[in-house]
Amino acid sequence: MNTTNSQLQTTGQISEQKKSIMDWLNDPVLKEQIKMALPKHMTPDRMLRVVMTELRRIPKLQQCDPISFAGCIVQCSQLGLEPGGHLGHVHLIPFENKKKNTVECQVIIGYKGMLELATRSGVVSSPQVNAVYEKDFFEFEYGLTPKLRHIPARENRGEMIYVYACVSIKGGGNQFEVMSIEEVNSIKARSKASNYGPWQTDYEQMARKTVIRRLFKYLPVSIELSQAISLDEGGDQGEQYNELLIESSISKYEKPTTKSSSLSQMLSEKFTSPTEQGTEEILPMDSDRIDEMELNDLITLVKGDEALKGHLLKEYQVEDFSMLSKEQYLAARDEIRTFQINNEEKIAKSTLLFQ
Repeated sequence: MNTTNSQLQTTGQISEQKKSIMDWLNDPVLKEQIKMALPKHMTPDRMLRVVMTELRRIPKLQQCDPISFAGCIVQCSQLGLEPGGHLGHVHLIPFENKKKNTVECQVIIGYKGMLELATRSGVVSSPQVNAVYEKDFFEFEYGLTPKLRHIPARENRGEMIYVYACVSIKGGGNQFEVMSIEEVNSIKARSKASNYGPWQTDYEQMARKTVIRRLFKYLPVSIELSQAISLDEGGDQGEQYNELLIESSISKYEKPTTKSSSLSQMLSEKFTSPTEQGTEEILPMDSDRIDEMELNDLITLVKGDEALKGHLLKEYQVEDFSMLSKEQYLAARDEIRTFQINNEEKIAKSTLLFQ
């Protein structure tokens, strides 16, 4: 999940005075971090413009801890989803952490963001999600011969009573999930963000997202979609720890900083080249690097899955599998096999269900 380490050269003197969030969003070091995380179809300039718009739209975001806010930007970048705006892919929510006496930024993924990731994965197709109202015709049945039928009323549809999501699975079969409004409200009640943000301003969209998230738990999904589901569940509990994403990605060049240091200063200092810091860059010894047989083993396991390969390279902060240590190789191999086994089991269950 972490972005690739890079020795970034910084120029000019960093002001000792603490910068505002709007100031450090223009910092080239953070921009480079976002660039490394973004998929090819997006640019860091576009992402930063969208984020700045959100800061103006939701003034309380400017009170967020800078590191947690930066972590949210990188999370959105890795998923390739834009926060806020008309797309509604992701919401940035200021969350008051009373234990730490601070305001942290949390990522809440919208239902359109979930659908975008599902479609992009290529594992499922034709995803749909809808709300059902009292006057609609609606019937569904689980079991060996499942069925789902929904005919919306033309007008005066009444109160919302259900939400459902359905997809077609690559290789054959369909799957759907239905949730009553009582089940949705039960999920909402457990969320730390239930009293503000999209649960208050966009209830139907959040209800749709909730049923999508439940459906995708039972389906073969991509690394990005699995990451999105885990991230969104963490957001419900106010436990995303987005600051760790930034701290772990720059820990290689760790340098003591004071609490009053700005994010710009901390990132610039930690990404200063090892020569400038007077320390040596710590890289795996050649004897600790994986050998040709281990490299071929990883390539075979990945089976040309570029999304999976990209995820692993980001997670282990390397540009190529050949740069992995033997310990990283063993961890990556186990992760690949676990992911593939889980997907195979989900495909098999879905196929049996619709035979």
